Amino acid sequence: MCSSFLLFGYSCIDKKYDLNKDISMIVGMGGELGFPLGETETKLLKDLLKPEDIEDLTTDDDLYGIHKKENVKADIPTFDPVSINTINSSSDFDISFEKLTIDPIKIDETEPDMLLEKNIIEKPIINQSFSGSVPMTIAESFPVNIPNGPLNLPEINFNLDNHQTSFVVAEGSCPTEVTQISNIKFSGTTVELKMDLSQLKTKLNMSSATVTLKNFSITFPNTFVISGQSKGVIVDNHILNLDGVNLTLTDNTVYFNLNNYKKIIQTNNGKFSGFEETINYSQTGALSISGTTTGVTLPALNVDMPISLSSSNMTISDMNLAISNVKIDVGQTDFSTDVNITNINKDVKKINRVYFDNNSILTLNAQPITLAGLNLSGENITINLNDPNTPLEFDKTSNIWEGDNLVISIDELKTGFTKQIKLKSIDLSQKVLTPEADGTKSLSFVPQFKINKFTTYASGNTTYQKIESFNNNSKIDFRLQESTLKVSDADVDTESFTADLGTNTAKINVENTDVPKELKALKWVRLQEKTPVNLNASINIADGAGDLQFDELIIDFPQYIIFDENSGVKTYTDPTGKKSQRLTLKNQKFIKTGTNTRNWTYTNNLHITKLDFTDTKYQNILTANHKLVLPEEEAVITGKASVASGNINLNDLQNLNVTASVNIDPMNIGLVAGEVNNDVISENPHTSINLGDISDYLKEGSTLHLPNTSFQLTAANPIGVPIDVDLIFIPYKNGRALSSGLRPDKAMTIQAYDDLNQTGEETTKTSKFILATPEYIERGIPEGFEAIPFSQLQSVIQDVPDSIVIDAIPTPKAVEGNNWHTVNLSKGGSQINIDCNADVPFVLGRDVNIVYRDTVDNIQSDTDDIFEKATVNEITIKATVYNGLPLDLVLKVIPLATGSETIIDSRDLSFTFDNGKDEGYVAAGTYNRETGSTNISETTLLIKVKEREGSGALKRLDGLDLLITGDLGPNEGTIGGVPLKPSQSIKAKVALKLKGIQADIDKF
Repeated sequence: MCSSFLLFGYSCIDKKYDLNKDISMIVGMGGELGFPLGETETKLLKDLLKPEDIEDLTTDDDLYGIHKKENVKADIPTFDPVSINTINSSSDFDISFEKLTIDPIKIDETEPDMLLEKNIIEKPIINQSFSGSVPMTIAESFPVNIPNGPLNLPEINFNLDNHQTSFVVAEGSCPTEVTQISNIKFSGTTVELKMDLSQLKTKLNMSSATVTLKNFSITFPNTFVISGQSKGVIVDNHILNLDGVNLTLTDNTVYFNLNNYKKIIQTNNGKFSGFEETINYSQTGALSISGTTTGVTLPALNVDMPISLSSSNMTISDMNLAISNVKIDVGQTDFSTDVNITNINKDVKKINRVYFDNNSILTLNAQPITLAGLNLSGENITINLNDPNTPLEFDKTSNIWEGDNLVISIDELKTGFTKQIKLKSIDLSQKVLTPEADGTKSLSFVPQFKINKFTTYASGNTTYQKIESFNNNSKIDFRLQESTLKVSDADVDTESFTADLGTNTAKINVENTDVPKELKALKWVRLQEKTPVNLNASINIADGAGDLQFDELIIDFPQYIIFDENSGVKTYTDPTGKKSQRLTLKNQKFIKTGTNTRNWTYTNNLHITKLDFTDTKYQNILTANHKLVLPEEEAVITGKASVASGNINLNDLQNLNVTASVNIDPMNIGLVAGEVNNDVISENPHTSINLGDISDYLKEGSTLHLPNTSFQLTAANPIGVPIDVDLIFIPYKNGRALSSGLRPDKAMTIQAYDDLNQTGEETTKTSKFILATPEYIERGIPEGFEAIPFSQLQSVIQDVPDSIVIDAIPTPKAVEGNNWHTVNLSKGGSQINIDCNADVPFVLGRDVNIVYRDTVDNIQSDTDDIFEKATVNEITIKATVYNGLPLDLVLKVIPLATGSETIIDSRDLSFTFDNGKDEGYVAAGTYNRETGSTNISETTLLIKVKEREGSGALKRLDGLDLLITGDLGPNEGTIGGVPLKPSQSIKAKVALKLKGIQADIDKF
């Protein structure tokens, strides 16, 4: 192909028209006559091109063009295999079912009437009094003559011949149990010692007198205890010393208190004899008298001043008594207490026996018996604590027991006692539980106890005051104290129980694992085969417990472990946003493997298929030395367990140790998703399209304008990594690069192989591209291809190079969103293959001219009669051109004279097209891109014919030379860039129209 083409051809019209046969004649003004002159042959483009012009062109798909094929291959390295070692993890945790509780049992205090039957010890009847007086006489032989006025008798000695009086105790009675009375105590007993001074006053006519005693005292028996004297001094509790005591006419009495009388009085069979005690007064002494007299004259001094003792209120407040054998009878005493057992679990059907802790004590307490200080004698006391309806078991290692009777000694009864009895258990197998409104159950019963009948005797020394309290005491102060019995265990029959497992963990530790060095980020992996996960649990539980199962077992595995969709594991997000892979199991039964051992194994398929590290917390799991290092995570175990009805103790279902294990087999990784290194493809492949077989005729000095040129690339990618390929086109001519490298407007991206959705035996992903100019792409490209605009493509081909070197620089496309790179580790090494098809269809380009010439001849044979025998006002040629070339054309009509060999001068015969010019325009053919076919355009042109008057040109007109040319301006191509095709064609039809014919019919 050269810088311009001349496309030419010739044709002749074969068909002739005879006016005598084919023309209808109209005679008259305004008449019109039309008839066809002929048509050209249909000329195909292949018939218009010279052979030498197309010797280097091929016609793929009926298109003229250059078609070359080359191949580019890029090696992909083999990725090292990855395997994660076995993971063995276990968790020890305790299950505690609803605690079988029984509230501490409260024993209410009870104080039975332990009545005493005994004789009353009455107060002995004792009568006592003072008897007699001591006559004291002052006798002097000298006369007494004292005038009116003071009287003062100096110290006068006296001598008492009768110097004693008596204290008399009359015969009395007392209870027969009283064997001796002593130490009688008086209460408020005042004794008066009175000196009678009436004779002194009368005989000595004294208006006032004071008698002062000298060396005078009264001695009571040493069994007396006196005090509180109004005058004098008491010596040794029983001597009243009145030395220096003054007595007056108005104050002649000395008062003192009688406190005790210590005489021992023996009794016999309830009686005692009367007796007297002697009171001694000083036999000698002295006294002095002073005072005032009205005058006295006496021959001698002889005055009686008698002394006496008396008491008007001698009251005995107490006395010592010796008591012997007071009989005390105590009848059988029954007592009981209300026992209420509450807060029993609703699931307890029956309590067989309740056991108490070591601090569960029954306390029996008795206060000392009021015995007035007496001693007790007699048999031991026994308390029966066994109720046949509610058998109680006591710890009998302490205290003294006679069978089921607690023994209390006489001394313990006397001094009081506190007996603490350790209660071991109670048999409640015959008791019926009562449901309560709050859902619990309760049990009430009243155990019966008794104090057996006994007799004791009281003897010893006491006082009457104490005997009074003894007399008033009708019972022993005995009580069963309030106490709380703490239940340590119980033998119960139960319904089923449910327990929450709590939150328990098993560490999932993945050993550091080598990963391929070509990976710079790891997001998830798919295993070569499903890896089984084994779940087991064992527990120790009482043999009597019912069937054990996990009602619900929830295991939250770390979120990165993805299980087979048939494993029943679901992604779970807790309220805090933490994610996990949750396995929920129902009704998982334990199998009894020993007396107290039961095991569980999960027998369904539980398989791991994938490990997902897309969460941000796993973003740094790859180390610089190509190790996979996962953070330590845990499998969290929760749920509920239940145990069916059985016979157990309270604590049998508490703190049951469970050993749960999670075992994961080795995981061989098949598919890796993440991001590969940019240099995963180490070498940049290239290829060369050799154009050396194009003829020199096309190359030398040629410049091509080929807007339909395209490069079709078909790339096969075997890995799940999209590859951005930077293409560089370097055209070479005569060994010289025509440019430094031309790039398409954008890199092309080879789609990744879909490792996740493999179909059939497909092992690669095919991507198809068309590299073409934007104008070409805008017109549309075949389905299934991706357009890569290449604005400089014309520069690659326009100078008709010898070869085109294409460098392909592949780079893994950066990860976008979650579209991770995937690598199948089981594939081994592979290649990316790019097939390159250069498709350069030729189109008419800049400076191209097309010339198509055809002749319509022998017109005179059709028009001789008209132009010889008639006149015509208007002649019009109608030319219809059928254009299949993608080019706007120009039509010129040239008149030919007789024989169609010479041209009629345009001054004689001119042609004017309907556009007012001497040429008309023919529309280009159109191209249907959907069907790939050319659509022929039809253009009708009207040409007015004008004859110069007198030239006779119409009579000489014998042919029309039709000249069709295409003349494109610079930088233009075919209309719409339609390619040249051998089947494109041109054809024309010509007709003649005559108007205003006037003829003389006679001339015909």
